Formats: sequence, structure tokens, C-alpha cells
Amino acid sequence: MNEIEKALFLPIETSPEQSIEAPAPSQTETPEPTDSDPDDPVERVEEAYENLNAVLETAVEYLLVRQHAGKRFPVVALSVREKIMLVTDLLPSAEHDYMVRFGVDLAHALWADCERSRILSAGRMQNGNWVEELNLLADWIVSAAFGLEESMGIEHADFKGPFRFGEPPED
Repeated sequence: MNEIEKALFLPIETSPEQSIEAPAPSQTETPEPTDSDPDDPVERVEEAYENLNAVLETAVEYLLVRQHAGKRFPVVALSVREKIMLVTDLLPSAEHDYMVRFGVDLAHALWADCERSRILSAGRMQNGNWVEELNLLADWIVSAAFGLEESMGIEHADFKGPFRFGEPPED
């Protein structure tokens, strides 16, 4: 494993200098309500986590259908870890490169989920600002979702992921 691959699975750490203090709202200004703020780190983490779950659920459903497993399965009720383990079990035995590709993607997704748990657990206990950690976490979760969906699409031409990252939107 090279240095870049090793760095992929290290815990996210930031120094106090990297934390960004949220500006205090003015006493005279009332913020306008908005539907969504793309820069809000909490919303970014929530959306990234929904995306990762959607990609994993789509992959499980695709692999179940491909194996002609006609029974219905409550995939949505599984945790991310359980979905990753199920995808691992459902992957067909294939050539080495195929298994390595999915091994890396699924390890990345599992690592991102473990980081989510660690950061959110630590965040409940701290009083300081954790904007940087949340933004990094959102980036890692999106990266894991993107990698898995991309691999599914490359290795299985008939796979249609929920997002098809990198493709132009359909009209």
C-alpha cells in the first residue's frame, strides 16, 4: 500500500486554528429563512450520508436482482455497515482487479462511516466549533458514495445508480 492509500484511512484531525467560528447573528438582524444552505456543514453531512445510503441500497438491490434472489429484503432498515457487508457478500467472485476495486471502495465507505460515528460522538461532547471536521466528513462521505457508484457503473454496464455522478443531467 503506498502513502496515498494509507492516508485514505487515517482519522480526520484538525487543529484549533483550522476551526472556523460561525459569525454571531446581529442583534438587530433576523436571518431570512431559506430552504437549504449548501454551505451549512450539518446539511452537507446529512445530504452526503443520504447519498451514501442511496448508493449502497441501489447496489444491494442490483446485486440481489442479478443473482435472481426473488425475495424482498428490507435494505433501507440496515445500517451502513450492514449494507457494506451485504454488498461484499453479494459481489460475484471475479478477477482480482474487480475484487480489489470493490474492496477499496467498500473499505473507504466503511472508514467514512466510522469517522462519522467518531466525529459526531465527539461533537456531542465538545463546546467548541467543529465546522472544519463536519466539512471534511461530508467530503469523505461523498467521496465514498461517488467511488462506489462509479465502480458499480464501470464494472456493471447495466447498473443505474441513484445519482450517476459525473454524467450530465438528463433533460
